[in-house]
Amino acid sequence: MAWSAGIVCIGLIAAGASLAEHSLLVTAGVLLGAAAVWFPGYWLLSRSCYYLSPTKAGFRDAFQTREVRFDEVQSVTISAGRFSNNLIFTCLGETVFIAVDPVDETWFTAVKAELQRRRIPIITTVAGFRIG
Repeated sequence: MAWSAGIVCIGLIAAGASLAEHSLLVTAGVLLGAAAVWFPGYWLLSRSCYYLSPTKAGFRDAFQTREVRFDEVQSVTISAGRFSNNLIFTCLGETVFIAVDPVDETWFTAVKAELQRRRIPIITTVAGFRIG
């Protein structure tokens, strides 16, 4: 959403300036250029996917994949910050950080239910202080 709004704003500013100084052809070129930048950016950013299966949970997008297997998870920390929330999975051989989508928390709720069903301890921290 922010990506689209930024590109539209740049396009409107560029189009207004172009119309004031140049021809309609230059204006169309600027707007087409803005669309050419917007579409690949929007496509890359919209490819993010949270997933949950009976054996694993994770997140993937165009740049990274983070995944945990439930049979390797020893504990989970929910780190609630001022601007974002993270799930910190402590596994047998590694620690995996997965950011929680602040707009759609259905994946987070489903993962939390699966962790509770498997009796994996969940620790909640707010700004570095442990709660509960």
